[in-house]
Parts: sequence; C-alpha cells; structure tokens
Amino acid sequence: MKNLYFLPLCVAMCMGYVPVSLSQNILQGVALIKTVNQEGSEGETGAGIVSGRTGDQLFIVTAYHVVKDAQSITVRLNQASWTEFPATLHYQVNEELDIAVVVARIPANAPINYYEFRRGNIEELKVDLAVSCIGHPYGAEWTYNKMNTLTNTRLGTYQLGFSSLGINPGFSGGALVERKKGRLLGLITEVSSGASATAVNIDEVINYLQKWRIPTNFLLPYKEPLNPLTYVFGGLAVAGAGAGLYFNNDGVDQYEIYKTNLDESAPVYQGLSRNDMLQQAKDDYKWRNISYAASGGFAVAAVLCNVIKKKKKTAAKPSKPVPNFFSQVDFFQESSQTGIRFTF
Repeated sequence: MKNLYFLPLCVAMCMGYVPVSLSQNILQGVALIKTVNQEGSEGETGAGIVSGRTGDQLFIVTAYHVVKDAQSITVRLNQASWTEFPATLHYQVNEELDIAVVVARIPANAPINYYEFRRGNIEELKVDLAVSCIGHPYGAEWTYNKMNTLTNTRLGTYQLGFSSLGINPGFSGGALVERKKGRLLGLITEVSSGASATAVNIDEVINYLQKWRIPTNFLLPYKEPLNPLTYVFGGLAVAGAGAGLYFNNDGVDQYEIYKTNLDESAPVYQGLSRNDMLQQAKDDYKWRNISYAASGGFAVAAVLCNVIKKKKKTAAKPSKPVPNFFSQVDFFQESSQTGIRFTF
C-alpha cells in the first residue's frame, strides 16, 4: 500500500520524461540515389530523404534536377547489406521548387531499419542557427557536414539559405538538419559554390507530399520543447517523494521502538516515553502522507504544463488511400527504347 504513493509520480515521469532513444542512426533517413542518363552512361548522383513506406513501396523525396534526365534510377539505403533497389520517378514533380519523389520497390520482409526524422519549427528559425547537411559529395557516401549555419530563414517564399562551406555536388536532395537536436529543416536543392546554398523548408515539402498522396510516416511532426515550469514542478515532485520516503522510514522506526518496549513508565528512547514514541510515529506518517500528496500534485502540474499549451497546427492528412504506384506503371524494354508506361 505504501508504494502506491509513488504512483502519481511514476505516471508523470512516464508521460513527460521518457528520453528519446538515441540508438537510431540519423544517416538511415537519407538514401543514395544513382542514375543512368539517356545515353546509357552514368548520370547524376544525389541524395534523398526517406519519407515513408507502404507495403513494398518506399518513397524518397529528392531534388528534381538529380533525376529529371534519368533513364533508370537505383537507390541504396544506409544498411549493412548495401543492396541497390530499382526505383521509378513519380509522375508528380515541382520544377519551380525542385522537388521530386522516387519510388523504390523493396520486399516487405526486407530487414531494413528506417530512421524517423523529427521536423523542426520552421516558423521560429533564426539566422546563424548551426545546421548540418547529409549527402554524398563527390562519391563520399553519407557525409555528415557540420560546418554550416543558416544565412536566410525566408529565401523567397518557401526556401532557406545556408552557408555553403563544405557543400559540393552530391548533397542535392539531402537533409538539412539542426546540428544540436538533429531535427529536419529542409530538402537541399542548390549546392552552388557561392556564398549560400538553398533548401526548401520541410513544411512546404510535406505540403506537396500530402497533395500528391505520398506517405510521410517517417517524417514526424514538430514537437514543442517542455515548458520550463515542467522542470520546476518535476523537481518539486521528486523532492516531495524524497521527503515522503524519509518520513515513512522514520515513522516505521519510531513505531518499531513503540512495539518492542512494553514498559509504559520507563523512557524507551532518548528520554521519550512509549506514548511519546507512538505520537512521533503518527506525526511522521502524517507528514509522509502530506509529502506524497504534494509530490503527486507537483507531478500532475508538471504534466499539465507540458500538455496545456499552444500547439502548432498540423497539415490535414490526405483523405484518400495511397495508391499502389507500381500498379500504374508498366516497365517495358524493347530494342529501341527502355522506359515507363503509365496506365490510369
């Protein structure tokens, strides 16, 4: 029964303070994209952000210029097997923002680990924020560049500008992330050697993916940080639980002395009578209950501080089911041409 006093604190800790697992590898959220051009020679090489999966279809959003002239596309994920999977360019693209999606067919039972990106808060970005880029510059696969900062949070309507130090061809289509927290900020589209590179902010990328009914189950919505009061009330809850434990142990000790000494007149402990020991035990139990109750109240307050706050409005989910892309595509190979035929 005594252990039940810890229940409110345990519930609060489980709801608000469970640490995020750090075992996942952020590089697993970015794919390597290779192409063969119309002449049959090696074409563009770039990166892509793994956005979601449905059945045997894996959806990867990338920069359109990486795949627009491709005759064939293969993708590879950051896995131990290094298997290359054939992919197809999705028929919906945005040439102006340089956004495209490739769809790879991967066996449903393939032992592949996927990284779930947590999206950043685009509305509150500040210039000089430390950012990192993930891509494959000049064949250096899965490079994690930590030398960049934001230079413009509103480049045009939907784009971000960031310093181009260490940015080379091969980063196109890769992920722009917060360096400290690893939250996804944008899709890298321009990697010129000038003073600033360009990325489309992730909120706008998500908008287009949802319009195109592309799964985004690997791109988690932004999660606001804990309210500072949460830490204050959480600390008070822990302190209250500690005080309750102290009074509980002291009360138990006092009551044990009371039970083991039956002489009503003789002092039993530090000049205190048996009845005095019983009263002290009762007082300790009273303060124990007060401490546990306060701990529970502070724990609930900590949770409420984290829950009752203004939340960012999330984009509406597509109402129609995701179609099977490969059911709309016929691969054909003839002596004169190789390509894709869409059937609707």
